[in-house]
Amino acid sequence: MRSDLIRFLRYLQVEKGFSQGTIEAYRGDVGKGLIPVLQRRGIFEAGDVTRAHIRAFLEHLAMVRGNSNTVR
Repeated sequence: MRSDLIRFLRYLQVEKGFSQGTIEAYRGDVGKGLIPVLQRRGIFEAGDVTRAHIRAFLEHLAMVRGNSNTVR
């Protein structure tokens, strides 16, 4: 799943023109947050991640960080 993350970050940088700060934020949130949570649930392939997994993670981030719409 880490190689998928690297490809995704490259896509955000090259195709979408995201800033380095944004790329690093994604790397931290996904690499240090989402991926370990998914792996603890037995999900090791990016193709097995569902929209519900992503939504639950974003809701968790919003709750922990005190954000509302900024991470949705």
